[in-house]
Amino acid sequence: MEEKRLFRKTAFIVHTTLQNVTTDNEVSKKYIGLNYRFNCQHTLTKNIALGYNIGSV
Repeated sequence: MEEKRLFRKTAFIVHTTLQNVTTDNEVSKKYIGLNYRFNCQHTLTKNIALGYNIGSV
């Protein structure tokens, strides 16, 4: 087993979205979207690992 701490193999991934949104009455609004997640992996045995995601949209 490689892990010696709680979150030994952890990645933090962020996606951003920048768009102009036009409504029915032709009013343009800027839209900024943010999506982030933590990806974690734990080795349980020599041949088995557990991976999971924690995040928000």
